[in-house]
Amino acid sequence: MSFSLELIQESGRPRSTMIVGGILWVLFLAGLLFVNPLYTILAIPLTAVLVWWAIVPTVPIYLMALTYPLIGFEIVVGALNAPVVDVVAVGALFAWILRLAWFYFTDRKELKKLHFPGVIFFIAWLLVAFLSVMNSWDIALSIKYVFRPIAFFYLAYVLYVVNVIQKSTTLWRLLFLVYLIGFIVALYGLYGLAVSDAASIWDKRVTTASLFGINPIGGNHNSIADIMVTTIPIGFFLMLHMKTLYQQKFIFVGLLLMIAVNLLTFSRTGWLALLLEFSLLAAFQYRHHLKQVFRYSLGVLLVLLPLVLYMVYFSLQSPVQSSNENRLILNDIALEMFQEHPWFGQGPGTFIPTVERNNVYIEQFGAPLDAHGIVQKVGSELGVLGLIAYISLATSLVWLLFTNYRTHPVDSDWSYLLISLLMMMVGTIFFQLFQTSYYVAKLWFPIGLALSALYVARSEKGKDFDSVITHRV
Repeated sequence: MSFSLELIQESGRPRSTMIVGGILWVLFLAGLLFVNPLYTILAIPLTAVLVWWAIVPTVPIYLMALTYPLIGFEIVVGALNAPVVDVVAVGALFAWILRLAWFYFTDRKELKKLHFPGVIFFIAWLLVAFLSVMNSWDIALSIKYVFRPIAFFYLAYVLYVVNVIQKSTTLWRLLFLVYLIGFIVALYGLYGLAVSDAASIWDKRVTTASLFGINPIGGNHNSIADIMVTTIPIGFFLMLHMKTLYQQKFIFVGLLLMIAVNLLTFSRTGWLALLLEFSLLAAFQYRHHLKQVFRYSLGVLLVLLPLVLYMVYFSLQSPVQSSNENRLILNDIALEMFQEHPWFGQGPGTFIPTVERNNVYIEQFGAPLDAHGIVQKVGSELGVLGLIAYISLATSLVWLLFTNYRTHPVDSDWSYLLISLLMMMVGTIFFQLFQTSYYVAKLWFPIGLALSALYVARSEKGKDFDSVITHRV
């Protein structure tokens, strides 16, 4: 979809739409003057940005790609705080609504091109969430939680993303940006390893660290492994499609760095997710060469055996045991919540407040944590029906990508692209079976990116991927 100056010149409807919109905007600014003149001053540049993003919606998409893992980098205004990527996404959604309104009044054929992946399951998910509010002991908290983050993650990082990314060139640039961010996070992880205050070198691991008083990606070593699981599959695809040998070497070195960083986090979930991704690649893309893949895999495992043994040693250390105990208590709390309200759960957003009320947990661990796993989180807050809706949504999106992958020849560029993104999607969803990023950009922006690729592949099927990329990084 694109705004057309010729359409404005040739048709009265776009001109009248602009005139009416301009009058409403002036009236809005005049109303703000009576409330607070400062609001009027702020509204003018904000409106300019929204109009710019409505005309060129790829701008906020690039910003989202650059900031999606930075959940610890927040903008704070009074009592409100949100990660930068969410602030960008809110603005992008408002700009997109403005864009859709324009097409509604000027060219409704453009609205028929919209994609709604998994929307039936998303609606079911929302319906269960609203019904679950009835069980909450804090109705206001739960209603707010339904809108953000539950509804927000699909609208901002799936629906918006798949409908804005329509060209291979845009997709290529975004893949490169996400990979570049992964490379930077890998270096940041090594910095965390270097400055770690562990008792000895044998107790060190790749982990997060403070930068100028801020932990940009939040969390701990698992936060880094989570991002590596997302960016490593993208690296495989990029390595095959860079223009020069120098660029290919750069991607390859970065890929090795990310794999090493993922392993050195000693994140059990990160290791398993990476193994799952490689297994998918072997099973689908190299299924005709499984004997050769098995021989190579056996050699790699022998090389990594010392690291595996060290992982076992590391897992037996006291901090890990404490983490395991923490998770067990959180799982017990989730189970109690589920048993009290098995069908619709205790209400959206009530898990952490429930943990705060648990004196045993607070005395032992201090500040409350969210449920360590999407099953525990959704099961405790939204019950069995919520679990069914969430799993159905995630499964439908994976299946949509997989079925489109199967329509392309196994040796085609599109096949390599879609299997790489399928690896990424499955790996990052699997990661959230044991972690806490189930509603944030770090999970759902990569999923939206993967889904956008299948729609681009559909529209340009029959063309070689390299031939439809008009500009390269």
